[in-house]
Amino acid sequence: MRKREFMDELKKALDGNVSTQTYYDTINYYEDYFKKQKEAGKSEEEICSSLGSARLIAKTIIDTEGQGASGRYYDTESSSYDGSYNTRKASGSSQKGWHVNVDDEGNTSFAYGKLDFSSPIGKVLTAIILILVAALVIGIVLGVIWLGFKIVWYIVIPVVIILFIVNLIIYLFGGGR
Repeated sequence: MRKREFMDELKKALDGNVSTQTYYDTINYYEDYFKKQKEAGKSEEEICSSLGSARLIAKTIIDTEGQGASGRYYDTESSSYDGSYNTRKASGSSQKGWHVNVDDEGNTSFAYGKLDFSSPIGKVLTAIILILVAALVIGIVLGVIWLGFKIVWYIVIPVVIILFIVNLIIYLFGGGR
């Protein structure tokens, strides 16, 4: 068996049977595994032989996903799984910036640093941010309307009045020839 056949069999067996996170983590892990083993001088046949059945691997992953595998993250930099990464239950998480949390049941939530936007405080902050954004948009729209009114009131109307008066004067004093 070659890599392509192994990976196709693994993908087919996992597709629809595990969370998206687990699916991609697994595929990335085995892609990386093949790459590293080839760099070590092994052939695709030797690698496939050492791995065994792709269906058996998939079945094991499917069976264990409910036991927390979906909450793990495969780090391609260190080529290992970090059991506490991206889990809502992880205490003292040192996540920085925007990221997605995945719990043991495969549920996902959006977070920034330690602030999980699906938590009660996160929901309140989200509501406050949305209200501020709406107020800003309304303020900008009203500002544009007010500016338009000012332009019409202080520029357009006086110019129209001046033109009307000039035309009236021309009509009354010079238009009779």
